[in-house]
Amino acid sequence: MTQVSLRLNLVANTLGQMYSAMLGILMLPVFYSENVLGAESVGLIGFYTMLMFWFNLLDMGITPTLSRETTRFLTASSSRDHFYSLLMPVLVFFVLVSLLAGLLLFFNARFVVEHWLQDSSLAKDDLVAAVQCMAIALALRWNNGLMRGIITGAERLLWLNLVNSLAVTLRFVLVIPIMMLFGFNILVFFVVQVLAAVVEYVLMLAKSRQLVWSGMTDWTFSWQPLQQTLRFSLSVALLSLLGVAMTQLDKLALSSMLALRDYGDVTVAATLASGLLMVGVMFSGAILPRLTATYCQHDLDGHFRLYRNMTQWLTVLAGSTALVIIFAAKPLLFSWIGEAELSQLMLDLLPWYCLGSFLMLLNGQVYYLQYARGELKLHLRAQLIMVLVWVLALYLTLSQAGAQAAAIAWCVIQFLLFLVYTPLVHRCYKPGLHQSWLWRDIVVILLPALLLNVLLQHLQPELRSRVLNFGYVVLLWCLTIVVASVSSSDLRSRLRYRFGI
Repeated sequence: MTQVSLRLNLVANTLGQMYSAMLGILMLPVFYSENVLGAESVGLIGFYTMLMFWFNLLDMGITPTLSRETTRFLTASSSRDHFYSLLMPVLVFFVLVSLLAGLLLFFNARFVVEHWLQDSSLAKDDLVAAVQCMAIALALRWNNGLMRGIITGAERLLWLNLVNSLAVTLRFVLVIPIMMLFGFNILVFFVVQVLAAVVEYVLMLAKSRQLVWSGMTDWTFSWQPLQQTLRFSLSVALLSLLGVAMTQLDKLALSSMLALRDYGDVTVAATLASGLLMVGVMFSGAILPRLTATYCQHDLDGHFRLYRNMTQWLTVLAGSTALVIIFAAKPLLFSWIGEAELSQLMLDLLPWYCLGSFLMLLNGQVYYLQYARGELKLHLRAQLIMVLVWVLALYLTLSQAGAQAAAIAWCVIQFLLFLVYTPLVHRCYKPGLHQSWLWRDIVVILLPALLLNVLLQHLQPELRSRVLNFGYVVLLWCLTIVVASVSSSDLRSRLRYRFGI
């Protein structure tokens, strides 16, 4: 495999994921406007997004496993027969399961509309047709995950992010002129989602064939590769289930408890907070293949150096963004949504969703260490315990106190996981790592940024213009990023080298 520049991959993944996340975030208020789709339709879009998370559980851990095996195959760490004996059954599995799952949702669309979605003024036939479009788009996008795993394992992230950006542009930008032609209604929106999924599928299929499928004609089938990777795949699958349960179980419960309009407000808060999780995807997508490669090549110094640098970069970008959202929630939501009377539900949920998402990203760092080694037993046990606690907490909070209490409980669980679990993993792989990781790679970076936001919150001006509020938030974010970057030892040394200081 021709080694691709890590810097190029990181930049491509950063820009690509930022573009995708920011486009979805910036366009949501447009759809939220009653002149376009309205809050109820945004609630339905949130329902579709939530279904996508649950639909991905059908992956059974195959995509990350295939990504890892692609890296090993292209770096000559595994044989041709081993790789293709794994790839062929996976192809068959993805086709069959996507057909079955898609058809199941397609033919039960009316049941979903009548027995799950609550208090909607949208036409029932349009809702049924929209859910059927969801079924088609979900099946196609889930199949894209197979090709995405191959392309990520081959470290062709520049190409991957260009295609992702094209598909996202079609989903969220070009959909506007299409709706201007055919009508501003939710059915047209979901038809465009199907078209975007088809375009993305065709392009990714062609690229993955170019990367690895050309050698399919000369191999001998064996059950051994499947048996060797089965334990790892099932571990990743169960971790995916637990991860979705931690982030989406409350959304699933709220989708049946709240009216679509109120669920639209939940979707707005969750979408803004999800930008932080996209930062984690951005870094892991670029660095995880290289983290795996350095471990396979027994470069442990480079392995742990990359791990710590990744934590610092994540803390600078995701930590700074979380602080700004938490401390400037009102001006941010006003400049974003454009409504003077902001939904109290949004204001209650947004800070907790952001804090919990950032803690979840930090907890995910130790997962990458285990993933690179193919050892997920410890992470699996920790996540299983946390999900059991979360299910109990969710039942108590939603039945007794409501959505905000559930969000607070989620944050507390993530914080407990950070306090107990991360030092345990670090001690297993490199004794003495945790103290320097916690202090130098997180606390030293976040503390000055936190003090800055606390100080400026008391000086926060009362602005009535959306533009001025947006300018204030952008200025605060830039200042926070600068303070955090200067506090990062890795970024500080890079800045000194760049500017010759």
